[in-house]
Amino acid sequence: MLNAKTQIYKGKYISLYIDNISTSDVIFTFSGHGANPKNLYGDGFIQQLGFSGVFFVSLANHWWQTPELNEAINIANENTKTHSNRIAYGQSMGGYGALLCAARLKSRVVVTAPQTTLDARKANISQVWMKDISQFPIVRDNVEDELLSVDSIKIFYDNKNSSDVSHVEHLKTHINWLDEYTIPYATHNLPRTLKEMGLITSLISESFKNEKNNKIEFRKKIRANKTKSISYILNLRRHTEKSKNKWLHPFYKKIATSYIEKEISKVRKNDSIASDDGFRDLNCKLISMNQHVEIYDADKLLFLSRGNDPQLVYNDIPDTELICRLSFFSNTASYGNIFFLRKSSPGFSPNDAISFSVKSGINHVTFTLSSIKGNPLEKIRIDPISCSGFFQILEFKFEPNEEKYEQVI
Repeated sequence: MLNAKTQIYKGKYISLYIDNISTSDVIFTFSGHGANPKNLYGDGFIQQLGFSGVFFVSLANHWWQTPELNEAINIANENTKTHSNRIAYGQSMGGYGALLCAARLKSRVVVTAPQTTLDARKANISQVWMKDISQFPIVRDNVEDELLSVDSIKIFYDNKNSSDVSHVEHLKTHINWLDEYTIPYATHNLPRTLKEMGLITSLISESFKNEKNNKIEFRKKIRANKTKSISYILNLRRHTEKSKNKWLHPFYKKIATSYIEKEISKVRKNDSIASDDGFRDLNCKLISMNQHVEIYDADKLLFLSRGNDPQLVYNDIPDTELICRLSFFSNTASYGNIFFLRKSSPGFSPNDAISFSVKSGINHVTFTLSSIKGNPLEKIRIDPISCSGFFQILEFKFEPNEEKYEQVI
């Protein structure tokens, strides 16, 4: 959001904006990977807390390896001379920028899942990121040296993420006063997970306002709210598949099922299903599913989509012009498809299919089973969503098509 911001520097690789609403408190934010010129990281959020914002915006995925950074820092300091409470803030690549620049901005640090080095021999860096980093000559990759004069360094990260752990461990070999806050299974995209938990505002704002967070209260908040996050639950599943801990799998199943039941209860009060028993015989007709589908509760037709193409295939479909009503719950917005397989067809085809938008909540899809003489309908494939997430079939029934409706979505 660029409205009401003043651009105080524009280079080839860095833009700098300021929203100077306070004369004493300022947060310097650094944008992350993606090189979006409109990505003013933390914009709106930090002003609501009463801080001025100075926004370092990367115009390329350079990990702040550009001589323009020195000029941008000087201009940022020139425009914040009266601000005594100073914080550098960022996530991932933005976290690296905050760590790299904090001393020169005379700031303390609050970062989430940062990189701490660009040397893949010292910490894990993905090949995709290394390809971007290699496009720019290294100007300054000395985070550990830059932080020697910074007294307060808060790092939030997932201590089950091996890459993020490697970066924190690298920094700890040089800096022994890191203030660590760990959130297991929170993924590298920590802000998204904290937002899903409903904690992003309280935890990060507390970090801005206080040099030390109450770690006991921090852990209590995480424990009480972690199962609200779909990112946490899906990441826990990935770890469960690799883990040898026997207790982890039933724990995961329990919180996943609880999550779905809570989500459905939220929307079901405002949406009606004609009959809770409408899908019972459908369970008997389910003949196959692909590797992107995991069953959670076969009786309730509760599933997890593990990829972008979950498929449920049913047979014993009436070969007559009936109205079909499908209702299902999805925890995420997406789109879906229904494919029809006839006797003469070699396989499911988009030429004999319908598509529909999917909202987060309960979805209703109504369509007509089209009868073709001499080419009977044998199977239906339902792709309810097109991404990772949970879904539950709530109703699937057939009704007489007395008025010969066309397909209606």
